[in-house]
Amino acid sequence: MWAKMRGYLARISLILALCRSVQDEQPEQVEEEDVKKAARIIAYFKAHARRVYGELRVTTPEDLLAGEISKFLRDHGGQWSGSATELYEELAEREVQGLPKSADWLSRVVLSIGDRSELLVAEKKRTGKKRFLKLTLKNGVTGVIGVTPRDPKSDASDTDDTKPEEIKWID
Repeated sequence: MWAKMRGYLARISLILALCRSVQDEQPEQVEEEDVKKAARIIAYFKAHARRVYGELRVTTPEDLLAGEISKFLRDHGGQWSGSATELYEELAEREVQGLPKSADWLSRVVLSIGDRSELLVAEKKRTGKKRFLKLTLKNGVTGVIGVTPRDPKSDASDTDDTKPEEIKWID
């Protein structure tokens, strides 16, 4: 993307010069002020590109697996428990992306995702000699009860009828 910015600088400079020449009835040529203004616009684009690329990051197999586990848990009502082997088999059946090569590695990766995630709780449990994983989605909205229309009389100062209706969520 950075390589394209040099070409954008020239194009934006030309656009600004033409706008200025039409507005001020001046000759159609690029002036220093046009290039400076175009450079400010390019700096704006670069700042936003940095923010976007920072948010997107590079997608790793672990990121893909985290998304797949999130879908899996939503399909199971927000929680699931069982052995790492059972989880591995269910995810393999779904042909999820980022699945490790063994159930043992899957268990380690899932616990690691749970440690860093704000939405997934991953716990290692034990009942006697049997070990299992318990996965839960936090703060997930699982459905909508209904939509309640706004009462226009409830706020006398509110004359805008274009406000959205209130939505009541269930957890």
